[in-house]
Amino acid sequence: MMDFLASICCWPIYDDVNDTPTETTPLMTPRDLPTYGYQTIAADEFRVLVLHPARSFSDDIVVHLQTRKRSDDKFYEAISYSWGTNEESEPVLVQDEEFASLHLHNQNVTTRLLRYYQTRNQANATLHVRSNVVTLLRYLRYQWFPRYLWLDALCINQSDKSEKGDQVNQMGDIYRKSGRTLIWLGSSRTFPRPLSAMERVVRSRKTKPWRESDQSKLERGNDSPEVQLEETLSQGQDFRHILKLPWFQRRWVIQEVALSPRPRVVFGHDTMSFEDMTYLIDQLGIRRDKQRDHPRVADALHTLESMTSLQRRNSFRGSSLFTQIKHDLFLRYYHQHPKSSGPADFIQILVSMHAAQCSDDRDRIFALNSLGGRPTTVDYQDSVEEVYSRFATEECTYSLETLFCCGAFPSQCLPSWVPDWRSPRQWIPIKSFEKRPPSHQLLSENPRQHNQPRHRPIIIESRIMVINAIPYTVVATRGPRLCGTWREQPWRSIEKFHRFFACITDSTSSCTRAHSLDQLMKTLTAGGVLSGTNLENWLRSDEQSHNFMEAQPAPAIACCDAHNVSFCEYPRKHLNVFNILQRIERVMEGRCAFVTQRGDWGIGPSSMLSGDYVVALPGCQYPLVLRPSLIGVQGTYKIVGDCYITPFEGYEQLSTHQSARAISIV
Repeated sequence: MMDFLASICCWPIYDDVNDTPTETTPLMTPRDLPTYGYQTIAADEFRVLVLHPARSFSDDIVVHLQTRKRSDDKFYEAISYSWGTNEESEPVLVQDEEFASLHLHNQNVTTRLLRYYQTRNQANATLHVRSNVVTLLRYLRYQWFPRYLWLDALCINQSDKSEKGDQVNQMGDIYRKSGRTLIWLGSSRTFPRPLSAMERVVRSRKTKPWRESDQSKLERGNDSPEVQLEETLSQGQDFRHILKLPWFQRRWVIQEVALSPRPRVVFGHDTMSFEDMTYLIDQLGIRRDKQRDHPRVADALHTLESMTSLQRRNSFRGSSLFTQIKHDLFLRYYHQHPKSSGPADFIQILVSMHAAQCSDDRDRIFALNSLGGRPTTVDYQDSVEEVYSRFATEECTYSLETLFCCGAFPSQCLPSWVPDWRSPRQWIPIKSFEKRPPSHQLLSENPRQHNQPRHRPIIIESRIMVINAIPYTVVATRGPRLCGTWREQPWRSIEKFHRFFACITDSTSSCTRAHSLDQLMKTLTAGGVLSGTNLENWLRSDEQSHNFMEAQPAPAIACCDAHNVSFCEYPRKHLNVFNILQRIERVMEGRCAFVTQRGDWGIGPSSMLSGDYVVALPGCQYPLVLRPSLIGVQGTYKIVGDCYITPFEGYEQLSTHQSARAISIV
C-alpha cells in the first residue's frame, strides 16, 4: 500500500540543474566491482527493479532486484521506453538480493527509509546499461522512497535466451497487472516541458475566438512575435519533434501501452496521461495524410491511432462505468475506436503495424505477441526463418485467410505461403478493408474465418503446403496502376481505369455507362463504394486534386445522402469525395487492374501476369492469384497475392457445381 501511495503522492522533487540529457554527460564514478550475476528464476516468476532513493539528481544509481511470483499482487510500475541506437553504457550499482531482503524488507517504514541511505555504499556488483536507461532512472527516482519498477533491460537476463523467451511470453501479463505504465519519451534542454506547452496551445486555441478579435490582432501587427508564435503553434509545427522521437517508431511499445490499465507519459519532468496526449495531438490538427514529406510523423500518428484503438479495447474489458463515461467524453477523437472487448485479429495488427521497428527481426512477431487471441511460442533459439515458418503454419491451420498476406510481404528465402514480415509491405490485403467505410482510416478489425477441420492444410517438411481449392478463372489482360500524377489528376486516372475495363469488355457486355461506373467504383474501392452516382459529372470536371488530396474540405454535410455511399453532386466540395479518393489510393497501392477470361473486372498485385490462375479457397471471401511453379511438377504453384473480383461467388457457392482439387504451394 505504501508503494502505491508513494507513486500517487510523490514525484522526483529535484531537478537536473542543466536539464541536459545525461546520455552525453556521464555522471557516475567507475567502481572496481564485479558484474552482477543473475540468479535463475522459474517460468512463473519475474524480477522487479527496486530503485533506491537519493538526495541529489547526480547521485549514483543504486538498485536491487526482487523476485516475485506471477500470482503476486504487489504494486509495481512498468516502463515503456526506446532502447535507442547509442551503444554507450554506464554502470548501475546493484545490491545483492539476499542482503536487500535481510536489511531493507520486512522492516517498519521508518527503519526501511533510513536503511536505504545507510546501505547505499554496500553495493557489491554493477550492471552496465545504456546511457538512456541511466537517464530515465535519474528522472524517475524518488528522494525519500524506493520505487518498484519493471524494466526489461535490467529485469531480464538479456544474455540468457531461454529466460528471455520465458519472460517475453509473460510480458503481456506483466504490463497488464502493473499499477501503471510509465512511457519514457526522453529529456531535452531545447524542449524542457513540451507536453505542458502542447496543452496550453490547445487551450488557447479553444478560447481564442472570444478572447481576441481579428481587429485587435490587426492593431497589434501581423509581424509581432506573439502573432508569429501563435501561427506557428497553431499549425502544430513545434510539436512534430515529439512525434519524431524514437519511442513512436518502436515496435514493443504497442503492446506495452495497449495492455496497460493506466499508461502515463513522462518527458523529463513533464508528465500527463496517455489519453490526454493523444487527444491534444488530435486537437492540434496534425493530420497523417498531410505528412507525406515527414514519414516518421505519419508513422507515429498511425501508431498512436492503433494504440488508442487497442488500449480502448482492452480498457473496456471489465472496466468501470466511470471509465466508459470518460472515454465517451472524447467522442470526437474516439469515434473510430469501438468499445470491443474481444481480442484483436493478430494478422491485422501485423499488417497495420508493419512500419514499427525492432532490432531483432524475430521481434516483429514476438513484440506484438500478447495482443492476439492465440499467442505463439517465443523461442529466441530459433532462427528468423524458423520463427516465421512456424508462425505461418499455426496461423494457416487456424485460417487460410492468412495467405492473403503472402504476396504483400514477399521473400526470396521462404516458401511463398510464408509471409516475410521483414519485407516492406507491397500492398494492403483486401481483407484489411472489409466492412470499413471510406471515412474510416484505421484498418479493419474484422477477424479471419476459422478453418473447418476438413479444410485444414497439410504441411510437408515445412516447405510444401497442400490445400483444397476450386479453379475459378485465368487472368486474361493486365491493366494500369495508379500513375504518379494520381494526386494531381485523380479524375483522369479514374477515367483511364474506366476506359481499360470498358474497352476489354465492350465486345462481351452491353451494360450501360451508369452500370459500368457502379462496377468501376465497386472494383476500385474493393466493395467500399457500391455506386458511381454523380461520378460522371466529376469525370467531366476540371477540378484538381488539391481540393481533396492536399487540402481536406470542410466536414461532411449531415443532410447529404452520398456520405460513404457514392460521390456527392458536382461541384459541391464535400468530405465524402476526399474519403473515396483516399480509399482508392490506399486500396490500389501496389495493385493494378485486370480482366479475367470470364470478363470479370478485378484488381490484384501489380506483379501478376496474364495466364496466372485465380482460385477460390475454403473459408476465404476473396480469391487468390497463383502462378505455376518453375520446378516442373504439375499442380505446384507459388502465391502471387490476393485480389478482388466483381462479381465473385465464393468457395461455398462454387462448390455446389464445381469440385475442389488438391494443389501444392511451394
